[in-house]
Formats: sequence, structure tokens, C-alpha cells
Amino acid sequence: RGAGGKVILIGASSNEHKDRVLINSATIFHKAMSRVVVVDLDFRDPKLYKMLRMEGVYRDIVDYLNGDCKIEDILYSTRYEGLDFIPIKQIADNPSELVLYDRLSKLFNILRGSYDYIMINSTPFDIIKDFRYIIKYSDINLFVVEKFMTRKSSIVELKSIVEEDKINNIGFIYIDDV
Repeated sequence: RGAGGKVILIGASSNEHKDRVLINSATIFHKAMSRVVVVDLDFRDPKLYKMLRMEGVYRDIVDYLNGDCKIEDILYSTRYEGLDFIPIKQIADNPSELVLYDRLSKLFNILRGSYDYIMINSTPFDIIKDFRYIIKYSDINLFVVEKFMTRKSSIVELKSIVEEDKINNIGFIYIDDV
């Protein structure tokens, strides 16, 4: 992984408050005077666009990965200076193919040169295999585990993926009460 910004992946077995954890984490890094960009790669369940109340979004990461626009066209400022966002507006037709495109690798290389932290909103790790392609871009991998919500079988699946793909820098965010 190249020099520059750190890529942090936030994942979960389904969507156990993953989006809220990601937004809160990005805000914390931003308040610590870091330049942060949130990259939504949850192609099948894009919620961040609405959660961040983004308006005027005409192009998204799907357009970029399909070669229909440049990075500048998909990079949106939030109401906080230094906290940017790359959205997904709607569910993608070909999500499994999108994560394999070379343009995704180029995107992360460029973002590493401009931001202190690149935060990835990942697809669920236990039901969608896109996650295995996305995680190769991350330096730090944080997984949301929620009491009474996360299934033991999901943790077993994650353990298997971690061992099989030799993934390092794993951490957990445990949510006891929501």
C-alpha cells in the first residue's frame, strides 16, 4: 500500500449501525484536524447519501468506475470543510463487476495523496463477496458487532475470510445498546 493517507474500512455482517459508526468516525477524525473522505462502496444498499443529506449529486462512484466521469465529478464537499464524500446514489446494476475495475485502484491511489484518512463503507462481509475485493485496499479494518444482532455464524465467516485472505489490522467496534 502506497504512502499517504490511511484507508480505513468499516464493515459489518449486515448493516448493524455500520453507516452511523462510519459517519461518526469520519467526523471524529475531521474534528482532529484531519482531511477525510468517505467512500461509499456498499453498492447494494447505499444509505450514506441520504444520511449525509447530500443534495445536488449528479455523478457518483458508479459513474466513475464505468468511465463516465472524472474523480473531480464525484467528490462532494460536506457542510464540514475538509470532510468530503464520494456517494452512491442508487443501487448498482453490476456491483460485483465494479469492485474489479482498475479505476477503483486508481481512485484510492489518488485519494491517498490528498487525504489523511479514506474511510470505506463496505458491503456486508458474510453475504456478499464484493467485500473480499474491497478489503485489499484498506490499511485498517474495523467491524461493527452489535449485541443480540450479529450472528455467531457471521463471526465464524469473518474469521475464515481473515485467515484465508491473510488480512491484517482487524479491530471490532462493539455496540452494546443502541
